[in-house]
Amino acid sequence: MPISVKKTSIAAVMLAAAFALAACSAPAASPTPSATATGCTPKHTFATVTPGTLTVAGINAPPKFYAASADGPFTGIDGPLIVRFAAENCLTLVVKPMTGAAAVLDLSTGKSDLMIGGILKSPARAKQFGQTNGQLTYETMGISSKAGYNTIDQLKGKKVGIQSGSSYTDPLKAAIGADNVVEYQSDVNAFQDLIAGRIDATALTSLQGVYLSAQHPGYPTKLVRDDPAYPDLTSVTGTDWPHAKTATDLKAAVDDFYKRIHADGSLLKDLKANHIQNLDFYVNGKR
Repeated sequence: MPISVKKTSIAAVMLAAAFALAACSAPAASPTPSATATGCTPKHTFATVTPGTLTVAGINAPPKFYAASADGPFTGIDGPLIVRFAAENCLTLVVKPMTGAAAVLDLSTGKSDLMIGGILKSPARAKQFGQTNGQLTYETMGISSKAGYNTIDQLKGKKVGIQSGSSYTDPLKAAIGADNVVEYQSDVNAFQDLIAGRIDATALTSLQGVYLSAQHPGYPTKLVRDDPAYPDLTSVTGTDWPHAKTATDLKAAVDDFYKRIHADGSLLKDLKANHIQNLDFYVNGKR
């Protein structure tokens, strides 16, 4: 079914900035002050890569997360939430904006504590990183195309763009053939090629596709139709902030944070602030 976000006056500016950033390497990070003043009592205590600092690999993929530089501001769904998480645990926040593939490498080599940007939970990702028991939001694949595709079978024989490092990459290659899947460093790059006619569709997380479709109404994004033949591609899953598998105290802190922002309405308020519609799906997983 079609899904959408409302256009905002800054959307075009953010998209243009994202196009530019995709062609550049991530800038050096600089610290953002958190509640590190004397007398701060953290809600949780856990080890971090740099003591007293929460180092985060931020995947630039609005509306999930966006920062033009390491100095911020940190916007999108995850932006204000990661600022709050660092502050309530009395940590100085350092966010390094980068592409998905770079973020995976940064976390896997122990250079960051968390990876943010609407990261999908999956069994494959659980083999590499720690995942929480709960989820930040619910998600599924969104197919963007001029033709309005919404099933995996409709993508067979088509050229489909996907973000490198996505949980969907390997399952999609298995479903429609590796030669038909084109990997990109960012969702913006993939959508550029869709508009240019170099590919027939993109297979991104639905929020990414919806955001880009709002800028290009002729290329709608539709939630992929559930199909038991392709569970890794069509099931509803959660989003998360992956971390090192050994970081069990950090995992507990993030899980508690998710529970509280769901219960106190902070997550719902955050989604509305980002002009997200279909809230029952993203908050409760009801497709």
